[in-house]
Amino acid sequence: MNPSKLHFTRQQISELTGIDDSTLNYWAREGILRPASGGGGKGQHRRFPFTEVNLAAILNEVRQFGAALPALRALADTFHASLDWADQFAASREDLRLIRMIQDNRGKFERNGQLTVRSGDDPDPVWPINSEGAIVLGSWDEVVDFMKRSAYYRSDTLGAFFQDHHFELASRIPSVDLEQHFGNIRRITDITTEPREHPFPAYFYRDADGGWKIVALSDAAAARSFIAIDLDRLTYEIWSKA
Repeated sequence: MNPSKLHFTRQQISELTGIDDSTLNYWAREGILRPASGGGGKGQHRRFPFTEVNLAAILNEVRQFGAALPALRALADTFHASLDWADQFAASREDLRLIRMIQDNRGKFERNGQLTVRSGDDPDPVWPINSEGAIVLGSWDEVVDFMKRSAYYRSDTLGAFFQDHHFELASRIPSVDLEQHFGNIRRITDITTEPREHPFPAYFYRDADGGWKIVALSDAAAARSFIAIDLDRLTYEIWSKA
């Protein structure tokens, strides 16, 4: 079963997250949880995408620290804004991950006038290797061709392949917007079905304007205090039941 393809009733969300139905009903009536497009119905018949299951679990964790409804609404709005931003490009989480890699390589290429790639990244290269054992790509067209064709970038570990529309979107999407939203999208779309050895918590804090920032530890120094949630463990506890 792939939860990302399914919609869930409030009862199912309650069973997966342990949140009582009256709370879920209240959050839905207040617009904090959003039903799926075409989810239709009212009350118990309304259905929600898997991202709202994850969101409900995150909100439930945050409210254990005393967060009131306005704070929960602000946090939900932060995640929903990122999902809506991605929807305007019809871009999935995997699309955005590939676009980030394209923009990263584009930045390296523009800074150095070329892109140097370890030959080990391409075990059967069709590109010449220099005396230092590296492939030097001297034009952006060569970089694009390499990313589309190299064994490294087409490996199963990436789970997706670069296609023309990824490069087109990479040229259209401002990198600052991608950085702002991708972390939120990655966290709200996580489906962990196997326990992970090392926790990778997300850190939640309020900025000076009252908005929520969700960051990794390296960026949490901007906050005087924050809430740390192990989202891997949280989503594992949800989706290992499904």
